[in-house]
Amino acid sequence: MLRWFILGSLIIGVGLGFRNQWIVIDWPKFYRDVNLPFLAEPEPTKQFQFKGRDAGNPVR
Repeated sequence: MLRWFILGSLIIGVGLGFRNQWIVIDWPKFYRDVNLPFLAEPEPTKQFQFKGRDAGNPVR
């Protein structure tokens, strides 16, 4: 019974750690360490800026 309690506590603790970002995995580094191919992170995209009536310049 004690083993099940310890196992459950461990699983809940790891789950909470991932959810609260106490445990963070650097996936590209992990893939490099285990020699698996990975995709590089995409470049950030530019924010679309609406150029019209709602852009902050009222139409007169």
